Amino acid sequence: MTFRQYFLYGLLLFSPVYYAHAESSMLQVPAEYYRRISIAVADPNSVCSDNIDPYVSTLALTSKYEGSDDSRSDINDDAQAEYLESVATIRAMEKMAAEASDKFIKTGDLTVAQCFLNNLSAWAKAGALLSDDVNEVGQAVRKWFLAATGIAYLKIQSIRSDNGGMTQNEQVDRWFGHLARAVMSFYSDRPIEKVNNHDYWAAWAVMVTAVNLQDHDMYRWAMAKFDQALGQIDGDGYLENELARENKALEYHNFALQPLAMLAVFTTANGDNLFDSHDRALSRLTTRVVEGLQNPDIFAQRTGYTQDTEGLYTAYSLAWIVPFHKYFSMQWPSDLGLESFSKLTNSRLGGDLSWQFNVNLPTRPSDESAEAH
Repeated sequence: MTFRQYFLYGLLLFSPVYYAHAESSMLQVPAEYYRRISIAVADPNSVCSDNIDPYVSTLALTSKYEGSDDSRSDINDDAQAEYLESVATIRAMEKMAAEASDKFIKTGDLTVAQCFLNNLSAWAKAGALLSDDVNEVGQAVRKWFLAATGIAYLKIQSIRSDNGGMTQNEQVDRWFGHLARAVMSFYSDRPIEKVNNHDYWAAWAVMVTAVNLQDHDMYRWAMAKFDQALGQIDGDGYLENELARENKALEYHNFALQPLAMLAVFTTANGDNLFDSHDRALSRLTTRVVEGLQNPDIFAQRTGYTQDTEGLYTAYSLAWIVPFHKYFSMQWPSDLGLESFSKLTNSRLGGDLSWQFNVNLPTRPSDESAEAH
């Protein structure tokens, strides 16, 4: 780390911004994570068939936007195929993390949880994703991986049971700490004109690690980055650096809200409610994004580009709505097709959020009730 990096890191780390949680207190997860379940005894003869080899190769990865201009809005099909091939095992591990932690908290199936933890231990032992051969794309992949696996680990560790909970793995904890510090190092030295959704995802990954490791310095860093993000929301609820994505501006506003939603919930659980800060900036952003999802022309008029909405109206992309609905009284938006989903799930936010936060998704009204209105 250069002197400038250490200096900027220190500014974030020791910022007094809204930090109400006492250093001597335990960092908390939202109440919904402290579930009490009956853990099924693992079958001693069971074999974990889902062994995923640790990713220890280069993190100098190809961008799917290779060859695009500064807007980074044109996907290069060949580059995307190369990228997806290179991160296949990483994404497989993220998917396992979400699915295993979901199944464990829903059924108490210790076998599936232990299978995930065994894989996690193998990746920790191998020092996966800690390569120094890393570019900006690799930095992004590293933080997303840390968020996905870290929140799954935290879900499992937060379970309370009459027959005992899971024991934390010191080797995994140390590895998560190394990953988080790598994330913090890279995202501590970014000019404000470059701070965007990547920084918000970095804050979420570090927040999860902070709670996993009970590391107040990491928590303070994530808090400061969250506050920085809220300060970027303009008076109309837009993020200037996401508007620069032109035809993907709406998509990236929606993408930015995913980690911000979870940061809002986790900081609130620790007594640091930033939802109303910066003149209710987060509320402005959520309102603007929902309006954009309902009518993409709003973003087209602002950017001058017709918006690409492919993949936006999915259970994955819209999962951020669940924590806002649960914690900040956000009504279920209409015209987004939410009533067609059985669950809203996002691996990097922790899997099935509708189950995690114990909310009932909106249902499609019957013909009779629709006519009555």
